[in-house]
Amino acid sequence: MLPETARTLNPSLSRQAPAGDGKLPIVFLHKGYQDYLYYTMRQARLYNPDAPIYLFGDQANNRFDFLTHVDVTPYEKAAYPFEDIYRHYSHNPWQFEMYCLKRYFILREIMRSFPFDRFYLCDTDLMFYSNVEEEYSRLGMQDYAAVLYVHPNPKMEEALIHNSVWTPRVLETFCDFILDVYSPEKVHLLEENYRYKQQTGHPSGFISDMYVLYLFYRQYKDTIPMLDLGLLRDGISYDYNIGEWPWLDRENTYEMNDREFYGVKKLYIEEGKAFCYNKKLRQPVRFSNIHFASFNKGLVHRYYQGKTNLWLYLKLEWPLLRFSLKKNIRLRTRIRQLTSLMAGQSNN
Repeated sequence: MLPETARTLNPSLSRQAPAGDGKLPIVFLHKGYQDYLYYTMRQARLYNPDAPIYLFGDQANNRFDFLTHVDVTPYEKAAYPFEDIYRHYSHNPWQFEMYCLKRYFILREIMRSFPFDRFYLCDTDLMFYSNVEEEYSRLGMQDYAAVLYVHPNPKMEEALIHNSVWTPRVLETFCDFILDVYSPEKVHLLEENYRYKQQTGHPSGFISDMYVLYLFYRQYKDTIPMLDLGLLRDGISYDYNIGEWPWLDRENTYEMNDREFYGVKKLYIEEGKAFCYNKKLRQPVRFSNIHFASFNKGLVHRYYQGKTNLWLYLKLEWPLLRFSLKKNIRLRTRIRQLTSLMAGQSNN
């Protein structure tokens, strides 16, 4: 079992910090501690045993000795100017939505101190099922200035960083782009787009960092070499979300496990690799990584490939068992009600 301690890097020494002998650094940015981090951080190390892994966080998540922890507090002031111009067009909490955009300015400040020519940025609810260096070579990521996940359905108008590669220069350009679209002269365009989405029932009905990043991708894709990870290549894909949204006509439709929580992809793991059957392609697709977005974070312990922490596993499993029990009771009750109703109609 890996000890719950960490090696902390002094920010004042960051300019001398090694970048990992030329290996692509894996970067996480996260405030606070939640139990799922125990699994996602370990899974990242399990599939990337030699990669430099950095968690830019706070004292609450300074508990992993197999990665480099950096206190993000000194870098947060770089986002203060954006806070003054941010306008909220979302049903998500104001603090959450603003932080999703603030983090780019925080990362920009971090990268001004750290000697990274480029870095692999991912969300903390991402479970690795591949090696970053191998994927970097397979997809020729070195030929691109940025690597993003663009949603396969263009109606979504989303680009994500849950799997992404950045150069400091592109990150600087994107931060300038954010300031531009939220400027007093242009922010009305975001408000108009938000109103349009609300009126038309748009599948992604609010303004988020994913929409702003999509605007950036759309504007710069012809001038900045950017690789789209939303495409299926060599029978391998990157996951948007382990949960599929039934109201979306996705480009790829995967076999679902409806008995697990709210319904997620029916994954199976073979030799450490994650697969799911694609009903449109009529073949299994291998996923490099799986994104346990939103409430699906509570499932990560079921898909972890390392040594089990029994106490923590049971702690995370109990709410799921309760949910499944209540769900099954409601289903059985509804079936009995329908059966009685149909029997009454037959008698009449």
